[in-house]
Amino acid sequence: MAPQPLCIASHLDPQLFGEIIGRVAALDNIRLQPADPMRPWDLPPDSAILLTSGAAHWKASRDRPPHWPPLALRWIQHVGAGVDDFPPWLLRSIPVAIARGTSSDAIAEYALAAMLAHAKRWSETR
Repeated sequence: MAPQPLCIASHLDPQLFGEIIGRVAALDNIRLQPADPMRPWDLPPDSAILLTSGAAHWKASRDRPPHWPPLALRWIQHVGAGVDDFPPWLLRSIPVAIARGTSSDAIAEYALAAMLAHAKRWSETR
């Protein structure tokens, strides 16, 4: 008898995160289940993992839902670098992993380019 597929609930927008969603969905024995980001705490009951973008909808839910966490949920993977949008009750309930450092090179390049543009007064040369 084949094992039950691992259910991963996803708040990720397919237009923004299509590559990540495609890679996860292609894994064997994985069932990727879309979840409503407007009600981030309402997940399929067999969800073991939640992929979330940390949308402001979490911030709006300062009160802990009475049925949180879902029984099967073991891990939350946030595709962003911070947890500012998450309410404290969420961070105390189950492990939350973040993507710290994934944008650091791009941010550093932007900061250097902005300093160079200011120093060279590029905005005045248009």
